Amino acid sequence: MKEHFSLYGSLCVLDNPELQRNLECNLARGFQQCEPLPERTGRLAVCGSGPSLRDYADELHDFDEVWAINGAYDFLLNRGLVPQGFIGCDPVPGLWEYLQHPQASTTFYLSGLCDPSSFDGLTDHNIKLWFPAQKGIKYGKGKWLIPGGTTVMTCAPFLAKMLGWTNVTMFGADSSFKPEGRYAYPDNTYVEDSQRPINWVRCNGEGPFPTELLLCKQVSMLGVLAQLPGIKVSFRCGGLMDAYLRAPMEEYPDDAEIYIPELVREADNVPAT
Repeated sequence: MKEHFSLYGSLCVLDNPELQRNLECNLARGFQQCEPLPERTGRLAVCGSGPSLRDYADELHDFDEVWAINGAYDFLLNRGLVPQGFIGCDPVPGLWEYLQHPQASTTFYLSGLCDPSSFDGLTDHNIKLWFPAQKGIKYGKGKWLIPGGTTVMTCAPFLAKMLGWTNVTMFGADSSFKPEGRYAYPDNTYVEDSQRPINWVRCNGEGPFPTELLLCKQVSMLGVLAQLPGIKVSFRCGGLMDAYLRAPMEEYPDDAEIYIPELVREADNVPAT
């Protein structure tokens, strides 16, 4: 029986002129910028907000430094752990909602393409800009660009490597949901939390996992990061990401039919099939 595959892609929710305006506004405010640091010893934990973060959060006390992404920041604060870093890259208004309880000991690593409102509540806090390698953006001279695609989870290991970390563990990178909710914290805690349509995906004979288009893309990219030279990237998570990491890699059959739809913006909420 001939197998059928569909390939999907996505684009940033803003176009390049809009991103360029964000960048120029943020640069004009004179924030510090991330630059390469010498290699350091120790272990870094990067925490996404997937449901499994509840299961593994107690392990974070064994790490030398902890970074949180979006709602994972408040989740960890509520458990008595103050992350040393917050990392964000959303280019549209809304990221500020995750930054209502900034702590003095946290460094806020925010993309230079973030909406300027993201910085407004961080007066007197330690802000450092980083720059995603977005094609078509004019960054100017002297900027170190971070690869990794369109999600902060996939950019984080590259930023960590630039800042000297060579041993990174990703928590809460499930890239799928549980019946009781999408996040480690209750759904609808933040207006910015995703409301995209659910897609059901099987992997390695497991599932189906409830997920969404952007997270399917994230899974494949994180799988590549797990094999990067020069940095050890490991995972403590469940769901679709865990199933993918345990899946054997297979090539397309020679007679497979590949359907390639048009690229869609992430905000269009076009479900995968």
